[in-house]
Amino acid sequence: MARRQLARRPRSHALLIQSYAQWVVLRRARRDHHRGRYTHMSGQNDRGRLRQTLYLLDWLAAQNHTIGDLTQPILERWLTEAPTRTKREVASFLAWTAARKITPKRMVPEPPRPDGFIDSICSVECYP
Repeated sequence: MARRQLARRPRSHALLIQSYAQWVVLRRARRDHHRGRYTHMSGQNDRGRLRQTLYLLDWLAAQNHTIGDLTQPILERWLTEAPTRTKREVASFLAWTAARKITPKRMVPEPPRPDGFIDSICSVECYP
């Protein structure tokens, strides 16, 4: 994560993001790289995931909360204000904080997917 982005934030946010980046994002990136599955887009997605996590922490601070204050109602309020993509990108961070008992387990719903979408494509294109 760019040091200048972290320098503008509270030290507690910087330490939290650095730990998450090191133990989750970079670890997964290295594993995928060794398996030949890490692409330029993977890197962009990882950076986006970290940016959106900072967005959540900034939003909490603006509401006079810390990550330790996060309750399901607070999370749901943030989710209603956040773009759909943001929701998906913070799910991993919230699972990581819950595993470390920083927060209780939180539910971030998956974006809805159309039923039968792949089947409808395959019925037209996959089967002659």
